[in-house]
Amino acid sequence: MFKLVYDPKMQRANVFLMPNINHRKQAGFTNSMNYIKKSQVTVQAPEQATNLTFFSDLPVSRRGPLEQECAALMNH
Repeated sequence: MFKLVYDPKMQRANVFLMPNINHRKQAGFTNSMNYIKKSQVTVQAPEQATNLTFFSDLPVSRRGPLEQECAALMNH
C-alpha cells in the first residue's frame, strides 16, 4: 500500500510504500516515526508500481522540483 501526502500550501510531498500488514508486530517498530521513515520512497516508486502519474495537474516546472524535494526528504 502507498500513501502520498501533498501539502499545496507548502508545496511539499511525502510518499510512503509499505506492505498491508500489522506493523506493530514488526521488528524496529518501537519508534514509530523512525519505522515510518524507513518506508519513505520517491514519487516514482508508486507511479511505477501502479502505472499512475501523480501531480499531473502541476506545471512541469513545479512537478520536477517537487519530486526531487521528495527524494531529498527521503534521505534525511
